Amino acid sequence: MNEIVEIGPFVLNKGLLVIIISLVCGWGVIRLCWRYFGDQAAPLLELLMNAALLVLVFWKLGHLLTTPSLLWERPMTLLLMSGSSREIGIGLIAAAGFITYRLKKGRLEYRLFLDMLAFGSTIALLVSSMLLWRYGRPTDLPWGIQDGFGESFYHPLNVYMLVLTLGLGYRLWKKVSADEAGRGIIFRETAITVGAGGLVISLVDRTSDSLIFLLSSTQLLFLGLAIIGIIFPVHTHNRNKRKEMTYMQPNENKGDSLEQREHERENENKSNQGNSGDIVDKKLDGPNRPST
Repeated sequence: MNEIVEIGPFVLNKGLLVIIISLVCGWGVIRLCWRYFGDQAAPLLELLMNAALLVLVFWKLGHLLTTPSLLWERPMTLLLMSGSSREIGIGLIAAAGFITYRLKKGRLEYRLFLDMLAFGSTIALLVSSMLLWRYGRPTDLPWGIQDGFGESFYHPLNVYMLVLTLGLGYRLWKKVSADEAGRGIIFRETAITVGAGGLVISLVDRTSDSLIFLLSSTQLLFLGLAIIGIIFPVHTHNRNKRKEMTYMQPNENKGDSLEQREHERENENKSNQGNSGDIVDKKLDGPNRPST
C-alpha cells in the first residue's frame, strides 16, 4: 500500500493513486446510469463526489490533526504518507455531517442518495480489488499467492473482495436497470453483503490491529455496516409507482368531478326543459280562464 509510483516529475503513493482511480470509476458508472436515478441525480451526484473528496482529504492529510508541524518541516512527505483507519473514521464523520446538512437544506431524497452511494462504492471496491494486491495469512490452499519475498503462500484478500463485488455489482445493476433506485433496498443489500462478506474476509487478514471486544477496528466497521443494513427501513413502493399514484390520483379526481358536473348539468337541463315546456298561466290556462 506504500509503494511509490513515478508519473513524470511527480511521485505518488500507489495506494492513493488506486483510490483516486476507483473513485473516478465509481462516479463515472453512476454518471452513465443517470437516467435510472431520476431528476434529483444531478445534485446528489455532485454531493456524492464532494463527500468522497472530503474523506480522501482527511485520509491523506489527517496526520496534520495530530502533528501539524509536518506542514512546514517536511511538507513533501505528505505526498507519500497515508492515513490509518483513524483518519478514515474522522473523514467519514465529517462527510456524514456534510451530507446531512446538504440533504436537509436541499430537501433531497436520502434513500436515493444512499442507493447511488452504494452502487458507486461497489464499483469502486471492484476496481480497487483488481488494481491492488492484498495478502492475508499464510495458507496451503491451491489459490494461495506469493508476495514476492519468499516461498510462502498467502490468502489473496483482493481476489476474495473482487469475487464478492462482482456478484454484488451484477445484482445491483439488475435493480438499478429495473428502476428500483430510491427505495433504499440497494443500499440495504450492499451494506449487508459488504459488511458480512468483508467480516468473513477479514478473518484471514494478517494485519495486526488493536482489539476491541475481540474484534479489530476493521472487523467492527464491517459488523456495524451489516447491522445498519439489517435495520435500515426500505420503501415498499419504488419511485415509478409513487409517480404513477401521484399522477393518477388527480386525473381520477378530475374525472369524477367532471362526471358529477355533467350529471348535474343534465339534470338542470331537464329541469329547465320541463319548466319551459309546461309553463302554466293561471289567468289563461287555469280553471278560471275566460270563455272564448
